[in-house]
Amino acid sequence: MKKIGFAAFASLITGVAIAYPTKPELAEARPLVAELMNPVLTEYKNKTKTAAEVAEASIQFSESAKGEAVKYLFLRGAVGYYIKDGNFGKAADTIEQIKTNIKGVPPSDIADIISSALSKENARKAPRLNSQLQLAQAQVRAAKDSRKLLSQLRQVKTDPVLRQYAETLALLGDWKGALAEFSKVSGEVGRLAKGDADGTAGTAELGDFWWDYKTSYTGGEPAFRERAANYYRKAIADGKLDGLKRRLVEQRLATLSMPDVATVPSPSQDGPVASSDTGRGRSPSAPNSSGIVHRWSFTNGFADSIGNVAPSKYGNAKAENGVVALQSGSPLEFPAGTVPLAPFTVQVWASATDKGLGSEDDYIFKIASKPDSKDDSVFWTWRAKTKWVSMICAFGEGKAVGHGKLLVDGKIHLYTITGEKNGGGMLLKFYQDDTCFGERTSKSAWKKPPMLILGGFVAPTYNEVRVYTRALSHAEIITSLNEGHEKVPEFGKGK
Repeated sequence: MKKIGFAAFASLITGVAIAYPTKPELAEARPLVAELMNPVLTEYKNKTKTAAEVAEASIQFSESAKGEAVKYLFLRGAVGYYIKDGNFGKAADTIEQIKTNIKGVPPSDIADIISSALSKENARKAPRLNSQLQLAQAQVRAAKDSRKLLSQLRQVKTDPVLRQYAETLALLGDWKGALAEFSKVSGEVGRLAKGDADGTAGTAELGDFWWDYKTSYTGGEPAFRERAANYYRKAIADGKLDGLKRRLVEQRLATLSMPDVATVPSPSQDGPVASSDTGRGRSPSAPNSSGIVHRWSFTNGFADSIGNVAPSKYGNAKAENGVVALQSGSPLEFPAGTVPLAPFTVQVWASATDKGLGSEDDYIFKIASKPDSKDDSVFWTWRAKTKWVSMICAFGEGKAVGHGKLLVDGKIHLYTITGEKNGGGMLLKFYQDDTCFGERTSKSAWKKPPMLILGGFVAPTYNEVRVYTRALSHAEIITSLNEGHEKVPEFGKGK
């Protein structure tokens, strides 16, 4: 390759451009980028550098670059290597950086960057990247349709054509023009679009409208849901949402902010959880960046694949093929110190049928200083009276939060409790699957790390138990649910 002198390098690095680079600019920049990356890529081929380290080198070079062509090529390369590393969160962040810092990048390029590196299998593990890809593809289609639809509007102004033309403008970022066209549509769409344009519609109402809007372009929903999110945030800030409505809105906002995460494989029979950092100076059994300190997958009896903590009481429990089946009245107990003092998270994948006895001790799981302790216990529980009820309880204060056989349907559900310090007590939140069923603020807290107890008289089965040294966010809990009990997300990456 022809060597590039310092002057040429400086002209490319320090040159200022205000728009997406032209083809000649890209052609001029490629040899420089290739020469700078060559030593790093050689180490990668020799397996002395990882894909993540190649991506980080690309990011560092891009930060020094002021020329749009150079910056763009480095960032584009970083996306591909982050995806190779399985770090989908940072790949998605880099896509946002490209869209923010490189003015006028066409959607077709964004679609090409992602699709060239993201396999169909990985798309399932990378919801944010996949959403970015689908949105870019929808924007490409919208751009192609825009002129054709405008031509049709000049001949006949029907609601379907008006709506689709408005959608193309919204997808391409022209919301002022989009609202002007949406306002011409008859019925609820026109009324709310007009209210959006002139500021007369309620913020929560507009949030619901744009969130549920069904666009003609598959994959275009994120553009409309981002607009909905702006109205939802304003409604919350203005105190116009409370109770279950606010909880629903917070769940919706959490799904938008959910980071893509790098997943790690399930442990072998009794080996530690594998990590993308293994082999780079990190102990395989050390907790990953998510803060996880215990994991029982029951693939090798009751072995803890991370923290090496075994149950202190088995009863007649059996662990076979990744499942623990408890007998009625025979809980599984883990010793004091298993759950850390706040902050903490305990996640349990469990299932049960409605054939239990309905005792007051039908715990899904319980955190307490002693097995029989009630005053300082925190738990999820099943209870059967006239019909099944789910109870949450924190330091003696209980609340029924659900009913019907939904909670004891024989299917696996994810139950989560998070705890954070709040003065002399704790703020405790209770989740089933992706829904927060309630929260409690205790007046006191444990002085020593408590024990963990699974089961009671319902005879449930357990597929996975995890303990963290921090309170997972709602978005992270949704990610846990989506990944399932066989894979541990590394939440510390890509946020």
